Amino acid sequence: MVRGSNVHEFDEADRHTEGAKVLEQRQQFTFVDPCPDHAVDLHPQSDVKRLGDSRQGGFRAMFDVPHFAIDRGAERVHRNGHPIEAGLQQSLGVPFKDHAVRGQGQVRRRVDVSQHGHQNIEVPSQERFSSRDADFLQPQIDACLHDVRDVLETKDVLFRQEGMLRSEMLPWHAIGAAKVAPVRDRDAQVSERAAPSVQGLHGFASRFRDLGMPLPSTSLHVPRLRGCLVRPRWARRWSPTEAGHVPNDLEVLRIAPLDAPAAIDWRLPASKSHAIRWLLMGALSRAPTTLHGVDGLGEDACSMRRVLEQLGLRVEEEDAAWTLHPPASLRRPASLLHLGNSGTALRLVAAAVSHLNQPVMLDGDASLRRRGLGDLGTVLKQQGVRMRVGDAHVRLPVDMHGPWSEVSEPLVLRRDRSSQPASALLLASSLQAQDVEVRFEGQPRSSRHLALSAEIATTCGWKGTVSEDAMVLPRWEVKAPSDVHLPGDASMAAFAMLWVRSTGGSVNLKRWPSPNAGLGCELLEALAPELGIAWSDEGVLQTVASAPEPLSIDLCDANDLLPPLAALLALGPGGRIHGAPHAAHKESNRILSTIEVLQSFGIHAEPTDGGVTVEGGQSLSTPAHPVQASEDHRLMMTATCLAAQVGADVVGPRLHRVADPAFLERLAEAGLDAQPCMVSP
Repeated sequence: MVRGSNVHEFDEADRHTEGAKVLEQRQQFTFVDPCPDHAVDLHPQSDVKRLGDSRQGGFRAMFDVPHFAIDRGAERVHRNGHPIEAGLQQSLGVPFKDHAVRGQGQVRRRVDVSQHGHQNIEVPSQERFSSRDADFLQPQIDACLHDVRDVLETKDVLFRQEGMLRSEMLPWHAIGAAKVAPVRDRDAQVSERAAPSVQGLHGFASRFRDLGMPLPSTSLHVPRLRGCLVRPRWARRWSPTEAGHVPNDLEVLRIAPLDAPAAIDWRLPASKSHAIRWLLMGALSRAPTTLHGVDGLGEDACSMRRVLEQLGLRVEEEDAAWTLHPPASLRRPASLLHLGNSGTALRLVAAAVSHLNQPVMLDGDASLRRRGLGDLGTVLKQQGVRMRVGDAHVRLPVDMHGPWSEVSEPLVLRRDRSSQPASALLLASSLQAQDVEVRFEGQPRSSRHLALSAEIATTCGWKGTVSEDAMVLPRWEVKAPSDVHLPGDASMAAFAMLWVRSTGGSVNLKRWPSPNAGLGCELLEALAPELGIAWSDEGVLQTVASAPEPLSIDLCDANDLLPPLAALLALGPGGRIHGAPHAAHKESNRILSTIEVLQSFGIHAEPTDGGVTVEGGQSLSTPAHPVQASEDHRLMMTATCLAAQVGADVVGPRLHRVADPAFLERLAEAGLDAQPCMVSP
């Protein structure tokens, strides 16, 4: 269709100039199926190429389509108005509107898309569909459900999807406001078949024109029906490693050396590990729960909250508290669930939505896409959860469609890489249809975090058990307490210690949690004197002489401390960090990335099996190049504390917001000059 009143003739006899003719037009063309069910905009700048087969009357166009879903519906079309057999709609689990058409039985699924008509799927069948066809139809419908959703993100951000429209049957024609352009082709039958089709489309458009309404999307071609008119297709993912790519400038935090830092108060943010778990419990509970002390929570906890709100949770904010009003049950979200950078939130949410009899899509930032669901995904697949990943090079986005199949044997789960999958299964176990036993394999890691999950669940009424070898997950009902007080994040105190050691400043540490809430990071207080930090009973941290002998630190239950502790060892007594092979599965391979950050500052460190070894008494030097934080907030915060002594450009000026949004503001009070800017890579 050509918008407006212009009529353009396209002569099939001159194939070589057709693309140029299209590109000469200033209007924005819309090419659609004649249904019309799917419309896309072809901009004049698009790369138009002619087809090699001269018998095909058309061209091939590669174009970008901005998709934005504003509503979704589904329409079931069946043969000649036959009644829908009972059981089919329930088996498919998709909302339909009955509509009779002539010809073969079809299933048509329709998605409303802003300015782009509809997308549809049609499956030929000689007879009406019955409940016996559910297994055949469900994959077709599931696949088509993502024609639009695959390219959506939260916050109304538009993503570009590369697509291709191919004309396979009839020739050029155009519909104007007053008349129909003639159609010419080498094949006389093509012109004969085209005429009634064009007239029909023009007549359809005339009704809208007579009412003074804009012309609807009409077809420039009549394609040959081949069963599925619209096939599911993931957006092609661009990679900066492709040939010919010119890298963009880097956004860095430019840090100037600080000579005499002022003493500052260092208030720890709320523990995101506690907050994320309690948010899930609040969403699954039967009564409201208020989380107190949410001040300072970073983007990870906020991502968890946002996603649970998409699933039906309602949150009221007042002062430093969130009141959680749970839904009657989790609902299917209207768009994909974006978990940002949080691996904990991703796995807890995945375990919960895996019990829904609805497709749900999960995604995250570039770092989370590399990590994915890990061992949890393997377990969910074994339980019959259908999973589809759109790109072989990343692990997200992933489409999940539960529920679980009947569990007859104990589940087997690895514990040597992370405790998050076990925590996810435990905290989502109230959604199970039956009791489940989970057996663990491998050396347990991060046991304190799994113990936290069990403690929180027990507070909410869980009656299961956890041991080193297994856990028993009975069915239960979540009854969260009315008030929950979040502790401070003990792991963030490591950066206060590194700041003091690197700059010689003084810090008044506040909100230090009890040992039970430290999740293994309470060892910092005991290690402080040996690392050259005096830690008073009031929480004042100051630099002192470090221990004379190298230290050996086991981070089996506190691998998050590896980057700042490695730096503290280098500036102090030196030593060995061990027991943390699972640190390789964090936002980055935290073992190797920590060594790279330290090397940027002239510090020598060596990787070991499950940790690093670092010589003590080393001095810092100014990095010659921007320090790569590998999209890891703990590496960025470590580099920032070191840069306060010698200056540096640190890539990723906002990474700290994941866990401690006030980090840079706090350091600015001490006198640190840190400004974001762009530099050449």
